[in-house]
Amino acid sequence: MRNTLTLALIPLFLFVSSTGFADPIKDSLDKGVKFLAANQNPDGGYGPFGKESRVKNESDVGITAFIVYTMA
Repeated sequence: MRNTLTLALIPLFLFVSSTGFADPIKDSLDKGVKFLAANQNPDGGYGPFGKESRVKNESDVGITAFIVYTMA
């Protein structure tokens, strides 16, 4: 079952990469990285955003870990 699904998805990935969907996806990823870099705290960490923010520039280890994980 797993092999059948993998074999069925391979042509889909080849189609997506050959039809030009890669450029908009790359642009979106670049925008996300720029947003995260612009909202990084002075100590290099990340804290709550927007209305969730109770204390400005307070870094949270868990949030910073999620950011690092998504950028890896």
